[in-house]
Amino acid sequence: MGMMRASCVSAIGSCRVQESRRVVSLAGSLSRLRGSGGQSLVEFAMVVPVLLLIVFGIIDFGSVYTNVIGVRQGVGVTAREAAVGQFGSATCSLTPSTITGDDKYLMCLAHSEDGLNNDATSRVDIIVGNTGSSAYAVASQVSICEEYALSSASGFFSWLLNGDVATSATTVEVATVNSSGLTSVSETALSGSSWSFCATPAPA
Repeated sequence: MGMMRASCVSAIGSCRVQESRRVVSLAGSLSRLRGSGGQSLVEFAMVVPVLLLIVFGIIDFGSVYTNVIGVRQGVGVTAREAAVGQFGSATCSLTPSTITGDDKYLMCLAHSEDGLNNDATSRVDIIVGNTGSSAYAVASQVSICEEYALSSASGFFSWLLNGDVATSATTVEVATVNSSGLTSVSETALSGSSWSFCATPAPA
């Protein structure tokens, strides 16, 4: 210890230089740590929006895709039932509420089969017959059309989805008629939409 002290005293300038180097080295390390932390914050701030875009995109577009598939399947099931004169007995709230009888049963069947569980977000249109005849008879045709209002489940993509409408239509040939009959009738189209996509088909 005495020798080290003596060595330091005899070379006081060298000791000071070494201490100065240690201080400079420590200051440099702290500066690098601060710089690394700041860089991490910047990188995090850049990544988070992209991550949120991906996550909410999966939620919103996954939900819309599922509902659109449900609407298409519901229209298909309803059309097949109409082809064999089976209208079901489901009840629901239609717009307008004046639709009654088998027309209402068939429309409510479409609403129950689409999986939306919300009659307010979808509308159904029924076209009986074709451009040659509007009669409900064997070998005639029945068209089932449905429209569904898209919406953002998370609210993140409301600017892109809300206000748009998805549509589906299926036409079948009647194999068996129901004695009570069926007529062409439609619910009020959704806001900003129309039934122009659901045109009366040409004879099969």
